[in-house]
Amino acid sequence: MMRTADRMKSIPFSGIRAVFEEVARREKMGEKIINLNIGEPDFDTPKHIKEAAKKALDEGKTHYSSKWPQKLCSPFPWDKTIPTSYAIPHL
Repeated sequence: MMRTADRMKSIPFSGIRAVFEEVARREKMGEKIINLNIGEPDFDTPKHIKEAAKKALDEGKTHYSSKWPQKLCSPFPWDKTIPTSYAIPHL
């Protein structure tokens, strides 16, 4: 069995991990929890979304769009809070 280095004990516990553990503790006690955490929806991905993802992969669409910085920085024409000059110039 692999031993963890003692210095690992000094790394602070993730806040989100603490939330997950509290949810697990409460569920074990029988409390009904509506889980809204990240990453694990309680429903299958709709078929049309899975098919679109497969198609995009087959077509080699595995990179960011060259337009993504502008879309990221100015989602609304009237929102100038993040200038596009701060965006990554290319990928």
